Amino acid sequence: MQIWIKSGSRSLRFPVLPAEYSIRLGRDIETVTVNAIGEVDLGGKRTLDEFSFSSFFPKNFDPYYCDCRSAAPMQCVDTVQKIMRSSTARLILTGVGSFRVRIPSFEYKENDGSGDVYFDISFKEHRPISVPSSDVVRIGETKENTISKELT
Repeated sequence: MQIWIKSGSRSLRFPVLPAEYSIRLGRDIETVTVNAIGEVDLGGKRTLDEFSFSSFFPKNFDPYYCDCRSAAPMQCVDTVQKIMRSSTARLILTGVGSFRVRIPSFEYKENDGSGDVYFDISFKEHRPISVPSSDVVRIGETKENTISKELT
């Protein structure tokens, strides 16, 4: 397995695979109480998927736990921060899937003097919306008159 985060020209392959990762799928189910029946659910639409894991950026490459060579730990942190500030990114978990996401949370620390930077990161699915446009016509004008005024 490989874990990547990409946004535009920036990309980062996480060098140390996490011991575990979490994917949260949900559905927004609303319940109401009907007098003669009791509590019933109204179904609901799916919620945005959420992904999270913890790992570290190693100061030194070690083939026993490093999946790949990486930049210095603080350069990796900088890349994550830049991707976090971008509009959206692509999270790729090989063998699982590719997801359009935003990064709502990224916490990092150095705690043992080794130069390794430990982190917790979470991702939330980005689902773009498209709102159909509508024509606005002033009172007393027809759509055709409005279009011909715009063309002249």
